[in-house]
Amino acid sequence: MWYSAMEFQEYRPRNLAAVQPTGQSASPAAGSTVSQATWAILGEQVFGNKCAACHQVSGMGVAGVFPPLAGDAVVTAKDSAEHIRIVLRGRQGKAIGGVAYPSPMPAFVDRLTDDEIAAVINHERTSWSNQGPLVTPKDVAALR
Repeated sequence: MWYSAMEFQEYRPRNLAAVQPTGQSASPAAGSTVSQATWAILGEQVFGNKCAACHQVSGMGVAGVFPPLAGDAVVTAKDSAEHIRIVLRGRQGKAIGGVAYPSPMPAFVDRLTDDEIAAVINHERTSWSNQGPLVTPKDVAALR
């Protein structure tokens, strides 16, 4: 069953109450365990609010409509530039894994901060058995 955006409630990951935005652009891959946990929670929250309706919480997408992120070559690539560009600018009309997906991926360049984009990309790169290298807000800013 499909729902309109208005019918979805805001996704709240576990322990969200403990997250207090700092406004800093520290690397999500560096720093204390608390910092890394904060980045993980932010990434989970952004994914739940902006991505899960299409790509599903499982990362498996919807067959023939929205592509899976689990095991995707762009998500697991050593070079994260294409992954960052897709989240920033969106994508439509390109076959992924030999499948053409009709639904457009929206651009988030004007909707999310560098911190939020880095966090959600890192969530995607480390979830569903993915093992892609992490990105930083500076990586995002360089491609913005």
